[in-house]
Amino acid sequence: MQIALIIAVVLAGAATALQTGMNAQLRDSLGHILISTAANFSVGLLSILLMIVALRVPIPSPTAISQTPTWAWLGGLIGAFLVGSLAYASRDLGMLLTIGLLIAGQAIGSALLDHYGVLGYQARPFNLSKLLACLMLLGGVLLLKRSS
Repeated sequence: MQIALIIAVVLAGAATALQTGMNAQLRDSLGHILISTAANFSVGLLSILLMIVALRVPIPSPTAISQTPTWAWLGGLIGAFLVGSLAYASRDLGMLLTIGLLIAGQAIGSALLDHYGVLGYQARPFNLSKLLACLMLLGGVLLLKRSS
């Protein structure tokens, strides 16, 4: 089961690069980053709603919805920021540097969240290996920047 999860996450990472290029083209075609981001999320929402209907996924109860922490609903804002900023930056920075910066930022942010056990995850203390890994990612980003 672990190998399937690993493959899925690697494919999602590769798809992020593809999506970023598609969204940059959408921005160029539609003329504004906010319009292209709204179009992106509209297509995504329609796709998800169709899957919910096709798979007959049960709708959560009003009680479950009302008991969801307020902060949990803010993931959509982060998604909009992510899609918009990647589509906006990738044309100027290039795809590889943009995705390299994204991955470095994700690793550093994840190391902090893991260290403190934020969002209900088990705390995983920051250590020398994790520091070196983050520094190596940042070093890779600097090499990418130098080569562009």
